[in-house]
Amino acid sequence: MRVCVNTIQTKYDNRVVSHEATWDVFREVILQGHVVAEDRIAVKMFNAAEYRTPDSLVDNADAVVHDRDTDRTYTRRLKENVLAVTMLVLDYDGGMSVHEACERFKDYEYVAYTSFRHLKDKKTEKFRIVFPLATPISADGRFTDCDDLIEGSAWCELTQALKEFAGACDPASFRCNQFYYLPVTPKARLDTARVWANSGAVLDCSSWKRSSLRIPAIVNIVSTRW
Repeated sequence: MRVCVNTIQTKYDNRVVSHEATWDVFREVILQGHVVAEDRIAVKMFNAAEYRTPDSLVDNADAVVHDRDTDRTYTRRLKENVLAVTMLVLDYDGGMSVHEACERFKDYEYVAYTSFRHLKDKKTEKFRIVFPLATPISADGRFTDCDDLIEGSAWCELTQALKEFAGACDPASFRCNQFYYLPVTPKARLDTARVWANSGAVLDCSSWKRSSLRIPAIVNIVSTRW
């Protein structure tokens, strides 16, 4: 099963570095466990989106980043540059326990790990679950300056269904362009850090109900008034 994995060095990095991988390879990378460090920036951040290539964006200088030191051009980390999402990453910050999540998703294929602030206050469980998708979900669409969907983007139309599937997770999980830290934990909480995987059905959203979020009426009103 092919997946797209992209990395950035820090949350301030706009240069998307893409890696072709399979689900099995990605899962094994996560299962290698946590890097022990006192700051999350010791590890890279990742997401699972398929981005437009720099070559396809040559006519749009704002959509790419040119690194003068290496003379390389990278796709810029923009929602408008995302073509599809190949894995669903759900981030939990206390809305659900690990036990509850394991029970909720026991029938699905996934890999999971506790995040940096897991049990920092001795009670709040924080973790991420990554599901491979049977079919990538298209995120290619046209948006207004306020991020309202004009046309396209199955990812946006599936947001409500994805939220119902996920339960009480961080709303940022439903941004197609969201990046997440790879497994990292401070030494003081190493004994609470955990990675685990589950075998089951691959998540297939192709038949899920979609909610229309398009706003053609608003666009037409604006265009007729001005």
